[in-house]
Amino acid sequence: MRRSAHAAVCLTVFIDLLGFTITLPGLPLHAASMGASGAAVGILMAAYSLAQFAAAPWLGRLSDRYGRRPLLLLSLAGSAAALALTGAATSLWQLVAARALAGACGGSISVAHALVAETTAPQHRTRAMGYLGASIAAAFVVGPALGAASSGAGFGFTALAYAAACLAAGNLVWAAAVVPRRSAPGGLQPAPEHGRRSLEAVGTPGPVILCGFLATCAFAALEGTYALLGHDRYGLDAWGVGWALAAGGLAMALVQMSLVGPLARRWPEARMAAVGALVAAVSLAAVPLLPLPAGITALCLLSAGHALITPALSSLLSKTAPPERMGALMGAQHSAAAAARAVGPACAGFLYDYGAVLAYGVAALMAAAAAAVISLNGARGTAVRLTPGAASRNIGELPERS
Repeated sequence: MRRSAHAAVCLTVFIDLLGFTITLPGLPLHAASMGASGAAVGILMAAYSLAQFAAAPWLGRLSDRYGRRPLLLLSLAGSAAALALTGAATSLWQLVAARALAGACGGSISVAHALVAETTAPQHRTRAMGYLGASIAAAFVVGPALGAASSGAGFGFTALAYAAACLAAGNLVWAAAVVPRRSAPGGLQPAPEHGRRSLEAVGTPGPVILCGFLATCAFAALEGTYALLGHDRYGLDAWGVGWALAAGGLAMALVQMSLVGPLARRWPEARMAAVGALVAAVSLAAVPLLPLPAGITALCLLSAGHALITPALSSLLSKTAPPERMGALMGAQHSAAAAARAVGPACAGFLYDYGAVLAYGVAALMAAAAAAVISLNGARGTAVRLTPGAASRNIGELPERS
């Protein structure tokens, strides 16, 4: 893919998620103002992940059949509609419906990953996935900050939701103009040495998806309980917790922008994912035991580890399927991640009642298990020692197009 087209896809995803994340800080309070209980707020917040879990595989399959661009534009249109419905909602069930619609349309991320994967040469794919991941991480840093600042400036939640809907509608128009209608691979044969090392570590898609599920579950466990830990151990209020999580998000974006590319030229994807998972495991075990400055450092290291995992797994997964199944596999990956974002916080919250060390220790074990799974999968791929011709048939590299 030309760099300009790749940048357009990354910017499209960033703006899409920016419109969504702007409303996050005020959404629970807006629901509470409608009389929602704590359990109802939990259902509201879970609706996004549950809908994404159900919809992402279908969007991926449809993009295999009808093309990436139409499904990406359809998802962006759905995001704009969901934000408008959020602003117009006058009851809790309407908010839940709007949130579920937003989750169902969140499959645009998996479609964007498939688009980048099939139009980027294998030797550059992990770096490209890193840039796409950085745009996602940046949205989750900038969006909540803008939402909090807007609320502090006196903007009501309804006005903010409508503003986000307008931003999403503008993004739809932008994407229609800049997202390429046809992929332009520009030659997808891997560089000899790097390509051979990458192919040796491909293995099969099941363990790659399982590794992503375990790693995301571990990371989501922290996201779901860090506010409790920050309050109980450090005496942080919502403002302090927000800044700590923002620091982690910034670390993730910086690693994906600056470190993933150079590492991808030296390491096969399986090794990068395994190292990231081990860094995450050690950091998770350390977070509840350290004083505040060191604890935030551990939080940033955890985010950095996760930043290595996600682009490496997306690149690795893209090499296990032919082009006509790329969207389906990417959809399955993001569906598993959505399930992990629902399971991880729930399990961690239950365990936290018995102690923060227990909750974070179990999350660390999940991250370590992710490292073991992907390492074993890579070892099996190495044992296979695919020949170049067989590799092309197994990973479905795209033929050169005119």
